[in-house]
Amino acid sequence: MSPYPIIHAIKKALTPDLLKPGYTGHCYIASEAFYHLFGKEHGYTPCQMKHEGVSHWFLKQGASVVDITVSQFATRPNYWSKAARGRGFLTKQPSKRAQILIENVERILYETYKDTGLCWYEG
Repeated sequence: MSPYPIIHAIKKALTPDLLKPGYTGHCYIASEAFYHLFGKEHGYTPCQMKHEGVSHWFLKQGASVVDITVSQFATRPNYWSKAARGRGFLTKQPSKRAQILIENVERILYETYKDTGLCWYEG
């Protein structure tokens, strides 16, 4: 299964009410939701770094990078710098905000694929 439908649905489901107070980006919960929907099972590692003066989260698997919210920056992060480190999320299970995002993503995927006869999710 390709991760692209999930990535697209996550981008579509990111809304201002899911922002943590005081934050301007969704990188943490977008990465967390992707990890629980697809990344964990496929060997992705959550990573965090400072970029353009703020903390930024994304996922890596070998030479592949999934950075769902990279468009929030003026420049592309250097995912291979020493500043980019593998990290765990704060909770083993999805956080409350990530769970809301996951439910919204699942709804989007269901609505997108329900009439195609295709299975959109292998989990």
